[in-house]
Amino acid sequence: MMRSARWARAASAGITTIAALLALTATAWAATSSGQGHAAAVASTALPTCAAGELGVWVAADYGTGAAGSTFIPLEFTNVGSQTCTLQGFPAVAALDRNGNQLGPAATRNHLFTPHTVTLAPGQTAHAVLQYIQAVATNCPVAQQTPAYELQVNPPNRTLADHALFDFETCPGNTVYLTVTAIRTGTLGT
Repeated sequence: MMRSARWARAASAGITTIAALLALTATAWAATSSGQGHAAAVASTALPTCAAGELGVWVAADYGTGAAGSTFIPLEFTNVGSQTCTLQGFPAVAALDRNGNQLGPAATRNHLFTPHTVTLAPGQTAHAVLQYIQAVATNCPVAQQTPAYELQVNPPNRTLADHALFDFETCPGNTVYLTVTAIRTGTLGT
C-alpha cells in the first residue's frame, strides 16, 4: 500500500494509461532525433559526464500512471551544476528502508528505448521511467512486506548515488519489483 499523499492524489485524479506516458517520452526523443538534436549529440562528446553532485534527482509521483498491476513513474534528473554535462544509459535504482538498507534487488533495465547521449545545460531536466510492479510487492506474504522510504539512484556509469524520497511497499528477497528505462531528453514531471 502506498503511503504518499501525492501518490494518492495522482491515483484518485484518474490516471492515464502507460501508453500516454510512453508517447510523451517517444515524442521528446523524436524531437531530439532531428538534425538539430543530432548536432547537439555530436557536440556533447566533448562535454563532461554529469556527476551525481551536479544532479538533482526526484520522483515525479504526481505524474505516475498505472496499467496491469504496475505503476510507471517519471524519475527526473535536473542539472543543478554550473556547466553543461551529459548523461547516457541507465540509472541504477534500488529501494532503501529508513536505515539505508537495500530492499530486494536493484531495478532491472527496461530496454524500451535505446540509450542516447542526453545533454543537460544548467537547469535542464532529463528523465527515465521507473516501473514499480505492485502486483509482485502486494502479492508477497504480509510478514515479508517492508515499506521503502527512498530510492538510491546512481546516474549512469557513476558510483556516487543520490537519494529521492518515495515510499511504497516492497517484497525483499530475490523478487524483482522495479525496472527502469534509459535516460531520455526532457521532463515528464512538470
